[in-house]
Amino acid sequence: MSRHLETTRFVALPQEEVFDLVSDVESYPEFLPGFLEARILKRDGDALLVMQRVGLPGLTISFRSRAELTRPDHLLITSHDKPFRSLRHEWRFEAIETTRTKVTMRVDFALVGAGFGGFKEAVVRQLYARSVEAFEARARERALARSRQARNGDAAGDTGGGT
Repeated sequence: MSRHLETTRFVALPQEEVFDLVSDVESYPEFLPGFLEARILKRDGDALLVMQRVGLPGLTISFRSRAELTRPDHLLITSHDKPFRSLRHEWRFEAIETTRTKVTMRVDFALVGAGFGGFKEAVVRQLYARSVEAFEARARERALARSRQARNGDAAGDTGGGT
């Protein structure tokens, strides 16, 4: 049976920066809970073949996925590798203002095997929730860094002289 998860967030970054953050799959282990490895195996235009290794205490899962990047507004990740019978993970990025983006993340998945089905589903749901929080935190860090950089640039340009 297929399951559906969906969430929408508003991020204080330009659309292209949010797209870059999400499409940088090889950086996932740096900030995403449970991600042990994310390695691009092949690039073909705007498509990537990615090997991912995700782990929780006592459980490590490796699977391949295909990512289709449509800059700057869409990213689609699919897989049929175990533990998934099917995985469709879709990101939509909509520019609200020049520095704000509406991010919608949808995941539809079905898991292989009946054994531990409820446990596996709970793990996927937990990883999803933790991933949403981690992407939000990473975007906030980038927005804060951008804000500091803008303030420092303004301060550097201010000579303090008046007329």
